[in-house]
Amino acid sequence: MVRQAFSALFGVSASCFLFSCGSAQVLPPPGPADASRELACTRNFQCPADSLCIDGSCVALGKDAGSPADAAKPQAGPDAQSEADVGSTATDVGTGGPDAESVRPDASQTIPPDASACQRATCASLGVECGSWDDGCGGDLICGDCTNASTTCEQGHCVSTSQLDCSGISSHSGFELCVHTDEVCAGVFTNGAGCTAFCAAAGLSCVARYGGDTGCQKEAQNIFPCADDNGHLSDWCECGSGVVVPPDPTCSSSASNPPRQLEIHYEQATYQNRSAWVLECRDYAYTAYQAEHEQCDPLYQSGSGRGSASFFFTVPRGRYDVFLVGRHTANRNSAGALVRVRSDGTEHTGAVNQRDEAGIVADLVGNYCLGGNVEVMLDSTVNAQSDSVQWVRLVPNP
Repeated sequence: MVRQAFSALFGVSASCFLFSCGSAQVLPPPGPADASRELACTRNFQCPADSLCIDGSCVALGKDAGSPADAAKPQAGPDAQSEADVGSTATDVGTGGPDAESVRPDASQTIPPDASACQRATCASLGVECGSWDDGCGGDLICGDCTNASTTCEQGHCVSTSQLDCSGISSHSGFELCVHTDEVCAGVFTNGAGCTAFCAAAGLSCVARYGGDTGCQKEAQNIFPCADDNGHLSDWCECGSGVVVPPDPTCSSSASNPPRQLEIHYEQATYQNRSAWVLECRDYAYTAYQAEHEQCDPLYQSGSGRGSASFFFTVPRGRYDVFLVGRHTANRNSAGALVRVRSDGTEHTGAVNQRDEAGIVADLVGNYCLGGNVEVMLDSTVNAQSDSVQWVRLVPNP
C-alpha cells in the first residue's frame, strides 16, 4: 500500500526512487480539462540536470522557462545550488554556462581597490607643511611655501628665522661686526666701502648710518644717509631685512621740559618669571639656573634661567644714550645681553657683551630719540644663559 501510494503521488515507482533507473523522463503537463491528474514534477531534483521543474513540468533550459524571476528561484533538494556557490565573485555574475542561474549582484558589496596600484603620498601622510617631496610613485608632491616673511621652510616645517645671519659681515676683512640681534647686524666698515656695501655682504639693507671708527666706536650724534658718499674711511652701519624708520636727525625737545639724565635701579624693575632671577645675593640682579643661589634668594628657583626685567621711564623728549649697567663675568650670555627699548610704538634692540672679567660696566646699548612712556627691557627669555643688570641709565646726547 505504501509503495502504491508513493508511486501515485510522485508518478514514479518507489524502486526507481530508491535505486537508479536511468535518466528521468520529461512527462507532459496535465491538460486544462484534467485538473485531477498528478503533476509530472514538484521539485527540481525530479528533473534532468539540464531542466527545471516549472508549473509541474520539467522544462529544459534554453526553452521558454517562464519569467526570469521564476527561473532564478533556487529549489531545495539534493541538487539545489548552495548560496555560497552563487555569485561568490564579481566575475561569476551572469557569465555562467547553461547550468548557471541568473544572480543579481549585491548592491551593498563594495569592490576593494586594487592593492597593487601605487598609493601616492600626501602632505598630511608625510607630516609636512611646505616644500617639494617625492610622492612615492615617481612624481613630485608640492606642499607649498611659508607665507610668513619671518619664517622659512626647513625639513618640511615653517620655522622662525629669529636671528639674522651676519656671517657675511663678520668674515669680511674690511668690516667689524659689533652688534648681532634678531633684527639688526651693525658695525663699522674700515675700508671706505660705505654702508650699502657693508650691509649687502650679509644680504641686508642699510637702515641707519652714523659716524664711527675702528674698534666698534659709534658716533651716535653724527647721523648720515645710508647711501651717503662722504669719503669717510669708516662709519657705523646698521643693517636689517625689513623697512626700518631711520633716526630722526632733529628729535626736537621742549625748552620747558628739556632732556635730563634718568636711571632706575634693579630693585625698582618689574620682573617676568621672578623665579629665574637672583636679586638678594649681590648688589645687582642676574639670571641663573644653578641651585646654589637658592640659599641667599628664597624666591629664586633653579632650572629656568629665562625671564625679563623691565624698567619704565617717563622721559622728556630728546635724544638719549641708553646704558645697561651690569656685572661682567666669564660665564655671561655668549650671545650678548639682549636689550629692547620701546618708545612711541617703536622698538629698538641692541646687544651688549658682558662675557669678561671687567666687573661692573656701563654698556652703551644705543642712541635713540625717546619721549613720553619708555620701557627698557633686559630680555633673558631667548636662551638660558646668564645676563646681569644693576642700573638702566638714560643720558641726554643730542
